[in-house]
Amino acid sequence: MAQQPGVFQPPKAYDVGRYEAGWDKNPFTLKTVAAPAAVNANFASGLAIGSYYGAMEDPTVVLVNVKTHQRFRLKKGQSTDAGMTLAAVNLSFTRREAYVEVKLGDQTARVKFDEGYLRQVAAAAMKAPPVPPPPSRVPSRSPVTTA
Repeated sequence: MAQQPGVFQPPKAYDVGRYEAGWDKNPFTLKTVAAPAAVNANFASGLAIGSYYGAMEDPTVVLVNVKTHQRFRLKKGQSTDAGMTLAAVNLSFTRREAYVEVKLGDQTARVKFDEGYLRQVAAAAMKAPPVPPPPSRVPSRSPVTTA
């Protein structure tokens, strides 16, 4: 039953042409161009007016990113760390008509109140447990003793 081992024959290599078609279609080696939508994305998408305070002639406006809840405080003549500046302010007595124009580089965008975001913040505040008042700082009176 013992068979004589034959002489080892190494496998024959395939022709290179068999692999060239796959190499040309490899998605990891193809050069792709960046999507133009990412380059021209609106910097103010997702921003809304969170609040404003100060004099109506020169208010301080707080913008909020409704997705990340990041806040930006803007005042005319000042810019944020990201380079965003307040170009124009139109604060009305109604939220629907109020807007601000912000500028980043050469892009300008109009930002308004986001009623959905404001309702979400109000609902979250209603669910939060009430904050107890701070303890009284009135000194306690000790009984007076006479000797």
